[in-house]
Amino acid sequence: MITDKLTNAIFSDLLYVGTKKPMGYLPLSSIEFYGGQGAFTDLIHWIHANNYHCRCYDQQFCSILSGALFVWDEIMLGEVLNKYKDILIESEIPIEPESFVNYIIKNTIHSEINLPAYIVIGYAFGDKRFAGKTLEQNIAVYENDPAYVKINK
Repeated sequence: MITDKLTNAIFSDLLYVGTKKPMGYLPLSSIEFYGGQGAFTDLIHWIHANNYHCRCYDQQFCSILSGALFVWDEIMLGEVLNKYKDILIESEIPIEPESFVNYIIKNTIHSEINLPAYIVIGYAFGDKRFAGKTLEQNIAVYENDPAYVKINK
């Protein structure tokens, strides 16, 4: 399934789940194009072998044109959600992993409207922009960027 450097780079969003990040996703079209026939089945086997969770959403339920496969490590994602539960609860975002995944698939959180929740979602996806910084430090980076414009609800 995953044989060359480019394909490894494409699939890394999923393959780093559980080791470097709590969750990831790939568009179904990317899985088919880069992985070839059988790639989806191979990924499902890999997900189950590692005791991860997954949901496959078609374009009716997510903003990705071809649909997408979302994968998460229940424990790792739960730790992030628990750490930032006050922000999530205040933002009316579920704090249980599967409900959280379902919520973010169907809802877009914009940094301009809810920066703390946006950053927490970034932590859940292992977004490198936020790595190694506290929530407060990440908020300060945005707020000190002249290109950042906050929109009041």
